[in-house]
Amino acid sequence: MRKSPAALVYYIFLLILSVGYVAYRISVVSPDQSKSHVRAMAGVLDLREQDLREQVVPLRGEFEFYWSELLEPADFDTGSPPMTGYIEVPGLWNGYEVNGRKLSGMGYATFRLLILLPETGHYQVNIRELDTAYRLWINRSETGSGKVGTGPEKMKPDWTRQELAFFSRSDTLEMILQISNFHHRKGGPEEPIYFGTAGVMKHRKVVSATSETFVLGFMLLTVIFHLGLYFFRMKDRSNLYFSLLTLLISVRVMLTGEKIFLDLFPFFSWECTLRMEYMTIFLPPALILLFFHSTFPQYARKWAEYALLVVTGTFLMALFLLPPYIYTYIALLNQAFILAAFIYIIWFLLKPLKTGQTYIYLLFAGAIFFGLIGVNELLYYNNWLHTGYLLPVGLLAFIFSTSYGLSGKFTNALDEAEELRNEMERYSHELEDIVSIRTRVTEEQKNQLEKQTAELKTALNEQNKLLEFKEMMSSILVHDMKNPLGAIISLEENSPPAHILLAKQSGYQLLNLLQNLMETQKFEEADFSLRITENKLKEQVEKAFEQVAYLARIKKIELINEVPEELTVYGDRYMLERILTNLVMNAVKFTSEGGKVTVSASRENAMVKVKVKDTGVGIDPKFQQKIFEKYTHMTDTSNIKSTGLGLAFCRQAVEAQGGTIGVESEPGRGSTFWFTITANKPRS
Repeated sequence: MRKSPAALVYYIFLLILSVGYVAYRISVVSPDQSKSHVRAMAGVLDLREQDLREQVVPLRGEFEFYWSELLEPADFDTGSPPMTGYIEVPGLWNGYEVNGRKLSGMGYATFRLLILLPETGHYQVNIRELDTAYRLWINRSETGSGKVGTGPEKMKPDWTRQELAFFSRSDTLEMILQISNFHHRKGGPEEPIYFGTAGVMKHRKVVSATSETFVLGFMLLTVIFHLGLYFFRMKDRSNLYFSLLTLLISVRVMLTGEKIFLDLFPFFSWECTLRMEYMTIFLPPALILLFFHSTFPQYARKWAEYALLVVTGTFLMALFLLPPYIYTYIALLNQAFILAAFIYIIWFLLKPLKTGQTYIYLLFAGAIFFGLIGVNELLYYNNWLHTGYLLPVGLLAFIFSTSYGLSGKFTNALDEAEELRNEMERYSHELEDIVSIRTRVTEEQKNQLEKQTAELKTALNEQNKLLEFKEMMSSILVHDMKNPLGAIISLEENSPPAHILLAKQSGYQLLNLLQNLMETQKFEEADFSLRITENKLKEQVEKAFEQVAYLARIKKIELINEVPEELTVYGDRYMLERILTNLVMNAVKFTSEGGKVTVSASRENAMVKVKVKDTGVGIDPKFQQKIFEKYTHMTDTSNIKSTGLGLAFCRQAVEAQGGTIGVESEPGRGSTFWFTITANKPRS
């Protein structure tokens, strides 16, 4: 990396800016986090000695607690209702013991606090996050978020930030707070309620929102810039992962703190907002790891990526499939996962750190700082630390360090490219003479190779087609033989008659398949002879029905013989039975469960036209002219495959007896196969 004094000064300036912003946010935006304040004792907060003209006071300490009660100011006018006890605020009622039983996060309660003021005047209360719906009264002035209720169906959760400004004509304020929660694992006033004069509170609100907006704008510009770099060079995915990470944290900034997102999009439901917030917790570890793996691919470990993606995917599935009161517990597991991912990333960065390049030190420092801020947020989220919400600050420093580090990496790449270009120019001059000498020889060899390649390619294509056809036909033949053989093999010595009949009919089916294969070959080799006799057509149809009865019974298909009793035809009895068996079996095979197969016949002049009609899936018009060809491969919408041997045999057998065969079909509305056979006795 080039050692540019200007670049170093610029980076130091960015660090000073980041540190200054941290100090500013702690001292101005969250002054209560760095100072000790008075606490409420036994439900009374004494602020008479406090100077409220320049400070904001978080309402902390012991609040009166009324469990499973939704009390209003009127309930305290005639006296104090029975109190459950005192509870620490801010805090959760999870684990609070009532009548020997520890409470979970589900339930509802009323909190009450008396505030002693130094003087009358204009005051304001800012409410941050109370899980998950509340109503608040201060001396009869009221505000709230969501709908408070005594059950999940009676309440509506909401996290919209609220302020309540009022004028106090008395030096004593009564604050009554109703909270209900049946949707989140945490119940109660988790975040502090801030109190102060109206002017100070409004100033604090403006400063907090402005600082978050500044960070948000900076992050969105970073997203646009790095996403543009990715689209210009999509091979390098580090910019993509970095922009997605920044976008994800931008969404989290909008969903936390002052919750700007709810001001911009108030129509989003509480549950949708909660899922989005948890998604911004589950996804960053995976994006950070993918970013560093793509930045240093030579050190990447695929197993780490797979493990991280599997765990992240599991968390996301739980997030979108489970209700909030369940997946909010999963966040506790995710916190351990985030810590493990952070340790792995630091271990991973130690490898490229050994190269001694400056930009890697910057990336390492940015990752350490961002990781520490992330740990701070986890501790702050669980109320184990009260340092404040500093995630935007951590991301800001991470973006500074990472952008500067990526700039260094880009500079190194440019230096290496410049050196390679100089070497390539030198080699190019040396190779020009060699290339000119060998060009003629290469051209001749090229022509010969092209000719040989074309010949080999043609031969290879033909061979591949033959192999594919062989494999396809073998697969279909094995598939068609498997079921009949399975029925025969499963036959036991003392099997019931129905099983014996099933095995027998399976044997007929297998025999029919093999006969189709052999006799189709005989027709092609002209190795056959016809024995023309008079045949009762209805009897031949019944024999065909016997061959497929077991398959029709399994699929609950009704076989209907509508051939007139007196109708006779002249033809080879064996061939006629085989033709009918193949057509009926084909109809049953391609008819859905519960359908019908109907055989009918009528005399047309000197011929009899036989029709086999089914209620199956039908045949696409583009296949109707091909299905009577040998080895035509066709698959219906139920993925039933066929060798095409049966229909090829039918065509050959019908035409050998002077008839014709065809099909009428419409996809989705069944098929009708027909053939003609002579009705008159042939002359001797």
